Amino acid sequence: MLKFSYKNGAIIPSRELKIEVNDLGFTRGYGIFDVFKTVGGHPFLLKEHFQRLRKSSRLLDLRLPFDLPVFNQTVQTLLKKNNITPAEVKKGNSRDVYIKTIVTGGPSADGLSINSQPTVIIFLGHLNKVAPAPKFFQKGAKIITVEFQRFLPDIKTLNYITAVKNQNKKKEAGAVEILYHHQGKILEGATSNIFLVKNGELITPAEDILPGTTRNFLLHLCRQNNLPVTKRTVSLSELLSAEEVFLTGTFKDVLPIIQVDNRKIATGKVGPVTKKCQQLFQEALEIFR
Repeated sequence: MLKFSYKNGAIIPSRELKIEVNDLGFTRGYGIFDVFKTVGGHPFLLKEHFQRLRKSSRLLDLRLPFDLPVFNQTVQTLLKKNNITPAEVKKGNSRDVYIKTIVTGGPSADGLSINSQPTVIIFLGHLNKVAPAPKFFQKGAKIITVEFQRFLPDIKTLNYITAVKNQNKKKEAGAVEILYHHQGKILEGATSNIFLVKNGELITPAEDILPGTTRNFLLHLCRQNNLPVTKRTVSLSELLSAEEVFLTGTFKDVLPIIQVDNRKIATGKVGPVTKKCQQLFQEALEIFR
């Protein structure tokens, strides 16, 4: 966490961040979050992340205390306060960061009622602490599967019990992500979305998932470049027989997957469609650098 953060309308030293013991985010896990990053010191997909945050807050009856312009100005102020600017990143004096917003139900006297004034926190952290190692983008990585379907999958809630519980399993397997599947169909990664290539066609699950902002951005790039993508139900067996597999996510961009559990995907090498998607994504990021 960087030196300065935001809480309930004020920029404060991060060491002073705290919540009430009876905050619903602490006692009940009742809250939402969203996270995006900077590229070359510039916020990337800020508007899209804010729109998702606003949707999540509405669905959980949490009142956001700012609109998009105020949110943007708050983020810009935080970045500048923490010395994260395009000029400083370009000179190598600062690194790109992630920006995480958490909104909870606030302090609750009875432990169940949502406060009319939610707790809102925004803090920054270094990307290199959360992003996969560079080698995985070149050579591909491994994921493991877990039988699970998230409650309210279209809302980015604080409930990551399954993801946290399986972190040791993921690390022991040498994997970079956990893939959720339910009743024979694949859904999403714990912190990502999944794509596969079958007969040269790009396919991604359509339902019971959180449609990621990076996923949506890549879908846009694919449409612009005449790369058709089908959104539909995908079985676990279909995934295992795919020609190529990759993940998308805020910290993962377009991340090739060459192994699922103990099953190698096709040749075990990064495929041409994945490489094309990586190229399109990186070219789109260049305007921010």
